[in-house]
Amino acid sequence: MEKRKKILFFGLGSIGLRHAGLLHQNFDVELAAYRTTDTKNKLGIREFTSLESAFDFQPDAAFVTNPTDQHIETALECAKRSVHLFIEKPLSNHTEGIPELIGLIDDHNLVNHVAFCMRYHPVIKYLKKNINMTDAFYARTICSSYFPLWRPGQDYRKSYSADINRGGGVVNELVHELDYNQHLFGDIDVLKLDSGQVSELEISAPDYAEFQSAHTGGLKSHISLDFFSHLKERTVKIYFPDKVVEGDILDQTVRIFKNTELEQEIALSDENMYLNQLITFMGALESHDQSDLCSVKSGYKILKLLN
Repeated sequence: MEKRKKILFFGLGSIGLRHAGLLHQNFDVELAAYRTTDTKNKLGIREFTSLESAFDFQPDAAFVTNPTDQHIETALECAKRSVHLFIEKPLSNHTEGIPELIGLIDDHNLVNHVAFCMRYHPVIKYLKKNINMTDAFYARTICSSYFPLWRPGQDYRKSYSADINRGGGVVNELVHELDYNQHLFGDIDVLKLDSGQVSELEISAPDYAEFQSAHTGGLKSHISLDFFSHLKERTVKIYFPDKVVEGDILDQTVRIFKNTELEQEIALSDENMYLNQLITFMGALESHDQSDLCSVKSGYKILKLLN
């Protein structure tokens, strides 16, 4: 009989609670959390208030879901104790300590994943599996939304996502688009960034970013990010000599156009990308097959381009 996995959370904000809830509902696991606040979590998960007591729990894996600027410090403490790592995206808002972390991961043969959940979205999965990118020469990606509506009931101005000093801002929050561009089109060799504030949102972090990039296979891409728009949009358009393929992430639809006409529309089944991601990670804890995970090394490649 397989040993029941012990999972230790560092941070139980909205994303941490989402992962914890899915783990509780779908896996035979024992959950605990290290907290620095006195507020009790909504799931009734056991809480520790000191690092010593948290690691005495002897976790198999840690879910690092605290603010971005604390990710590497937390992951290092876990890696030193041979605890496998699930790190919420982005990996960090700085590169300090990451080479040491990678060294510990290699030394202890740790399963490690940076939680770019968009890789597990049905549209991105379909594009990766079914569209041959060999002849693709250009891609245009847009991710546009309205930040004050992200977390209902919470003052957006007090969120770490709004605070540049805590790793907030549109680049770090929407870095998914950079990751799935690399996932679909190959590593980014060159990246040019224009970013700043143009809206009246009361935040200290950038609210828009425009990326121009070139990938190892020669494809060039443009990625446009913002979180000031009252029109939600999340699409990737891929240009070939004979067609355009559009992945609409919000509609969960792939469309193929030829000669400016819609030739084919593929409506994809509704899937929970967060659950898909957890299934892959929990499977890797058993098999140590990390081929379908986004490693810290991969997350580091993106981070180095941004710093």
